[in-house]
Amino acid sequence: MLTITTKFLKPTNTQGARVKATCAGKSITRPYAYEHNGRHNHALVAMELAEMVDLHGTWVSGDIPYGYIFVQAAAPKYHS
Repeated sequence: MLTITTKFLKPTNTQGARVKATCAGKSITRPYAYEHNGRHNHALVAMELAEMVDLHGTWVSGDIPYGYIFVQAAAPKYHS
């Protein structure tokens, strides 16, 4: 079972706040969207990464000390 972890990256002198998502050795970093709350920001970036690594289905999330973790609760059912 694969998981996606996310963390908040504080703004620096040259870049604004960002959210980084990591899964199976791949990661993406996106600007923090201030029109959304924290959990929604992390979920958006996590689901974008899930699409990139071809993971589909139902996800559940929880807080961890440095961000959030997303676990695939149910994979989609494929019909043959």
